[in-house]
Amino acid sequence: MRVIRKLFPCTDWFPIRADDLRQDVIAGITVALVLIPQSMAYAQLAGLPAYYGLYAAFLPGIIGALWGSSHHLASGPTAVTSLLTATVLLPLALPGTPHYISLAIMMALMVGAARLVIGFLKLTWVANFISLPVIRGFTNAAAFIIAFSQLHKLLGISVERSDFFLRDIIQLLGGAGGTHLPTMIIGFSSLAVIFILRTFVPRVPFALLASAAAAGFVYLLKLDVEVVGPIPAGLPSFHVPPFNILSAVRLIPGTLLVLFISFMEVCSVTRAISAQSRQKVDLNQEMIGQGLAALGGSFFQSYPGGGSFSRTALTWSAGGKTSLAAIISGGMVLATLLFFTRYLYFLPQAALAAIIIISVIGLVDFRAVKEAWKVSAYDGFVSIVTFIATLLFAPNMVYGILAGVALSLVFHAVKLAQFKKTHHGLPADEAAVEDQPLRAPSLQLDPSFPIVRFSGRLYFARAPVFEECVLSLEAEYPNASSLIVSGEDISDMDATGEIMLRNLVIHLREGGIDLVFAGLIPSIRSLMKKTGLDEIIGEERFYSTVGKALEGERKRREAG
Repeated sequence: MRVIRKLFPCTDWFPIRADDLRQDVIAGITVALVLIPQSMAYAQLAGLPAYYGLYAAFLPGIIGALWGSSHHLASGPTAVTSLLTATVLLPLALPGTPHYISLAIMMALMVGAARLVIGFLKLTWVANFISLPVIRGFTNAAAFIIAFSQLHKLLGISVERSDFFLRDIIQLLGGAGGTHLPTMIIGFSSLAVIFILRTFVPRVPFALLASAAAAGFVYLLKLDVEVVGPIPAGLPSFHVPPFNILSAVRLIPGTLLVLFISFMEVCSVTRAISAQSRQKVDLNQEMIGQGLAALGGSFFQSYPGGGSFSRTALTWSAGGKTSLAAIISGGMVLATLLFFTRYLYFLPQAALAAIIIISVIGLVDFRAVKEAWKVSAYDGFVSIVTFIATLLFAPNMVYGILAGVALSLVFHAVKLAQFKKTHHGLPADEAAVEDQPLRAPSLQLDPSFPIVRFSGRLYFARAPVFEECVLSLEAEYPNASSLIVSGEDISDMDATGEIMLRNLVIHLREGGIDLVFAGLIPSIRSLMKKTGLDEIIGEERFYSTVGKALEGERKRREAG
């Protein structure tokens, strides 16, 4: 049975209760109503005809659901992977041409193969070396780039893309006088409708309603605006993906960028949702599922996709219980390809641009940069430099994230050198008292208060290791009321470590478990006070020694 579940993770859904099946059907239909117009918009962002978004939403979404480990992750086109696809391919071919399309499909094949290698060899730990401040800086810049790249469609201005994003913006602003009034009215009306519906009635399919209304106005009023145009009816045909060694070599840097960024998307999405659903997600299995999705999709004319934060969150909020919801969404896309493509002809490009702009607003998070700066000026500086470099190098955004990674590694090396000259720890007498009992097996026998010791710096490369250790302990001791961290040997903490602890505390508390700290050095306590993390943990959950932590938690349990 274990072998079957490993080969076919979807067997874990069964048996499905009638109530769960009903919830999955509702969630699947709800997500599909967002997915259909959104995927078409994202294909345009990737430089492909709109219907290629439907191709990427159909089979990859179903395969990812069948072989992934998360019950809620929605696979398919995303804003960031679509932008990265365009970024990688623009220097190599003209958007929308057969050569461009073949390169996009080849990149899906390469991304899928790379994901499979990482998943099968359990190499997901490699991504730990891209720190969270780098990801934040890159994501904020990507959101701006995506939004500005759609402005010309909202205004009806023709702009030729160059190899310099800021030059394109200047050209766009210079041509603002040539705005096409009907296009601008459709575009900004769509923006307003989506924003209002999303804010006040988020459960309705706001993207579908806005795009349907826009298409209706264009058809009834015979407006002269750019529309999606004819979409071939039927399923994407099976083709062995084109593969050329020379083109593949040129695609390697872009493939790695898409690979790492999409992995970070999957990590953040699954961790956020699993904190609420209480489902433990196997990231290596998820990479296998995502790899099969991209690989299988490439044989049916799909470009690279990933895990969508907005659609995954919608699946959860709509009450989805298993990945069957994603398969139902895929079935809705299938029905659209077979029977409803003719109704998409009058869908205006300005409405698709509005969908993209609203979708990426949620990616902007300057508060996280501010919080990173509170934890460490190094992290805040790295995030800002990554943001600026990504904007300056766009559309070649790979250089922006490489600049951030290089800078974070340099700062890490500097911190490491400084650490060798400094001694951190508890006062000698207290450390001596606690060292021996902590190593004794007797402290580990009480299943209500399991203990974990962590030594060294809690920084971006080791934070996931600590998190995995704590989550494993949570699974091993399901009846624990408190989990004690022996932290006298934690010498430093960066922004990634602080955010990880913050999320971990909230996750454990939702399950009725308190995260308790013993023996933290003053600099770590000071850092927690500075960021407000100590308030989230609770002042009463800090102890000077492990022995006092055990005594205090036992008394608190008896009293409460």
